[in-house]
Parts: sequence; structure tokens; C-alpha cells
Amino acid sequence: MLKAHSRFFEHLTLAADLMLIAGCWVLAYMVRFHIHYVGDVPPFSDYALQLLPILVVWGFAFRAFDLYRPSRLSSRVSEWLDVAKASTLGVLVLVAIMTFVFRGYDYSRLVIVIFWATSVAAVAFSRAVFREALRVARRHGYNQRYAVIVGGGEPAAEVLRVLRRRPDVGIHVLGMLSDKNEAPDGVRWLGGIDDVRAIHRRLFEGTRDERLGGAIRQKQNWIGGSDYSAYGAEFIPVPEAEILPLLEDLCAFMERDDLPAIAQAALVHAQFETIHPFMDGNGRVGRSLVHVVLRRRGLAPHYVPPISVALAANADGYVDGLTAYREQRFEDWMTIFVHATAASVARARDLCSEIGALQAEWRKQAERPRADSAAAKLITLLPLQPVVDVRTAAAALKVSDEAARQAIDRLARSGVLQEVTGRQRGRSWECVGLFALLDDLDRAVAMPSGGSPTRRAPRRRKTA
Repeated sequence: MLKAHSRFFEHLTLAADLMLIAGCWVLAYMVRFHIHYVGDVPPFSDYALQLLPILVVWGFAFRAFDLYRPSRLSSRVSEWLDVAKASTLGVLVLVAIMTFVFRGYDYSRLVIVIFWATSVAAVAFSRAVFREALRVARRHGYNQRYAVIVGGGEPAAEVLRVLRRRPDVGIHVLGMLSDKNEAPDGVRWLGGIDDVRAIHRRLFEGTRDERLGGAIRQKQNWIGGSDYSAYGAEFIPVPEAEILPLLEDLCAFMERDDLPAIAQAALVHAQFETIHPFMDGNGRVGRSLVHVVLRRRGLAPHYVPPISVALAANADGYVDGLTAYREQRFEDWMTIFVHATAASVARARDLCSEIGALQAEWRKQAERPRADSAAAKLITLLPLQPVVDVRTAAAALKVSDEAARQAIDRLARSGVLQEVTGRQRGRSWECVGLFALLDDLDRAVAMPSGGSPTRRAPRRRKTA
């Protein structure tokens, strides 16, 4: 239910935050003038005039600091800091409004200070309660998201271990896409037509369209036009009778090694989207195939460059590129795909430098531990394993549990690690700052020029 109505809950959260902000303004007035106050009490009507500017300013401030983004793996501290920054910005704007717009009114500075402090505390506390309620729901199987791990080996296995240790994150792994059948026990290795159908089936589990999961379409569909006719449609995929032969041909093409890997990934994606074998969800499967090709060919054995994010940043260009491919103007589509790949790789390179700088800051915070100490080794490990517990840290560092515990305690005291489970036993810690860098990576690739992203929601598929 939460997944199907995420936009509604985003607006609901904003409305709840603004109600808290308005309540804090009234509370600040009451505390200032009705608790041990001697003197003339100014009328509340003067302060009520500021409620509308406050709601508008705080609404924009909370949006500006992206407080309503999905944050399953984000740090509580980073969210609280964003709330404090947004409220501080709001107070500065409010003071400016009072100074230049409401010159005839005399507002208490103490009211503003009390309002700032209570607004930060109230919103941060309410969000902590809300996040904890979501974590409890996820532990019981609600508000789940589904993921496919692209890649293999120890890095992929560690991602799987982290997600299994954090059921409160609510990310359910459908399987692993890699060039070798090396999936751990209990995880399905995905490959071939049947396994692509399995990916699709799992993506639709628990949704209103669950009946469509894994089902190759048996009727013609189209994009655009009307519900009843393909007239005026933007794109009409291949007839249903041609889907299976074309998918078999596509899988065989993916196994080839006699052409450049980037070109192969571009052609695989465009061809899959042209076949459009499912009634819905084709884009998610098609994006996964890009990374399957890049990993199998050895171009991205350890990292998945956010190519799909770069493509989505220019939605109109992406659609034009697919159209060019279908009109056999392959160079036009290749140009768009290569530019998106280059943009994502360049930003990923910047991310490497930012992670190095973050590690340097961690070492400074931890008072520069000896290079051979468990704490120093753990700092080196954190970018590869951002969520740790004592057992996994001891295994990765090849030290005793006690040495791992002492290293974790040292980094936790210095602010490098933050405990995320809230339990006394079976605790886990995540490194502070890394997930924020990953969020910045997504936004930077989506807005390469510093402007607004041009993404748009995919159009509904029409069937007849």
C-alpha cells in the first residue's frame, strides 16, 4: 500500500511537517508571553500574520533540502542536520520578511529563537518516529522494494549480506545477474528468457498488476494513442507472435564477443525496448540487461555506472534515440548512449575522489589511527562495506571479535560510524556520509549542467 501510494505519503508528510511548524510558532508565542512574563502581552493576531509566510517559506526550504527523498539507507543524523539547515534557512528568510514587509510590527527575537529550536526538535523527532514505524513495517514484510544484484563474487555477496542483516531497509533481492552461475544459497541466478521472466514476475509481486508478472504479452500493445485504438500512437512494438523468436535471438546476441561492449549494450537495450515483451515493466528489465552486458564483457566488473540515470536525465533525447534505432539510424542512438555512458563514468570518477576525501576526513575524526590498527583498516574497508557488525568486521579484517569491537567503538565515538538498529544485541553500524555521496551522484548525473532534470513519468501502455 505504501509503495502504491508513495506520492500521497510524500504530500502527507509535508503537510504533517508544516502543521508541526505552525504549532511551534504558536508554542513559541505562548512560552514567551504566557509563562512567567511580566508586562503587556502583544496580541496574538500580530503573530498570526506570520503563519502564512512561515508555511510557504518552510515548505520551500524542506523541498530545497530534499527532505522527502527515499531514504532507506540514509543516516538519521544526516536527516536531522538537513532539518536543522532547512529551519535555519527558513528563520533567516522569515526575519527578512519581518524586517522589510512587516515594518510596523515589533516581533520578539526570543520568540524567533524559541520557534527555531522547537521546530527543529519537533520535526526531527516526528521523522524519527515515522522512520522507526516504517522500519518495523518492513521487518514484517510491508513497504518492500525489489532489487536485482548485478555482478558476482565477494562484492555482490557482501551486498546481499548487508541487505539480509537489515530487514528494516525493506529491500528484497530477486536474484543475481552475472556472467557466471555463482549465486549464494537461497538466491536465484538470473539469465536467459525464463529467468528474465522470473525477474519481471518478482517485480510485480504484491502489486495490483501481479497477474502480469512474468507473462509474455499475448496481444498487441502500443504507447500513446487512446485506450481503444493505436491511431496516433508514438510507438507500436512487434506483434506478439514474434516476441519469443526475437528474445531468443537477443539472448544469443548478448553472448557475442566480437563487437565493442558499449555498442553491444546499447543495441541490447534498444532491441529489448523495441520488442517490448511485457505489458509493463520493460524499462526496468531493459536497464538491467545493459549492466549484464558490461559486466560479462569485463568493462564494469566491480561497479555499475548509473547509465540509466543519465539517459533519464534527457528523456526526450532518450526517446528520440530509441526512435532513431527503430528507423535504423543506429549511429544516432549510439551517440546518445555513449554520451550517457561517458557522463555516468565521469561522475563515477568524481565519486572515487570524493570517497577518498571522505576517508581522509574519517581518519582525521578518528585522530589518525596507526596504519596497521584495526580502526585504520576498517576505514579503508568502509566504502566497500558501508554497513558492518562485529562479526563481519572481524572476518573482513582478519582480527578477533574483540579487536573488531574496539575498532567499531572507536569509529563510533569519533562520528565515523553510526549505530542503526537501536538494539542492544545484534547491532550494526553504517558509515556517516557515504550514502549522501551516492545520493549526490544520482542527482549530479540527472542534472549534469546544474539545472533541473528533464525526467518524465513513462506513459501508460495501451492495449487492445
